[in-house]
Amino acid sequence: MESEKYIQILDDYRITADKMNIVLQEKYEKKDGKGKNAKGTGEYDWKDIGYHNRFDTLAKSLVNKEIIKSIHNVDSFPEILIHIEKLEKQITNYLKDKVILNREREKDDSW
Repeated sequence: MESEKYIQILDDYRITADKMNIVLQEKYEKKDGKGKNAKGTGEYDWKDIGYHNRFDTLAKSLVNKEIIKSIHNVDSFPEILIHIEKLEKQITNYLKDKVILNREREKDDSW
């Protein structure tokens, strides 16, 4: 069985794809049992949290998720804007680097 190919972005997110979509996945801790109070097992896996047809919509979705997660850690709107700008730059730069590397690798493979 072929291993799943993905691009890791941030610690808790990665990108993979199916035949039709670019898929955003989030890391989660497996639970021992069901319900909100179930204990974590210490094992981690990935779950699909968004299906996109373009990288820019995936990046916007990821920024929105991070805003929701970080809203409790900031005291003012300007702090949220600074966090958003840093996150957008980090994601965009990482994706650009990965996409370019993959394209160059594909060119090399065609020789």
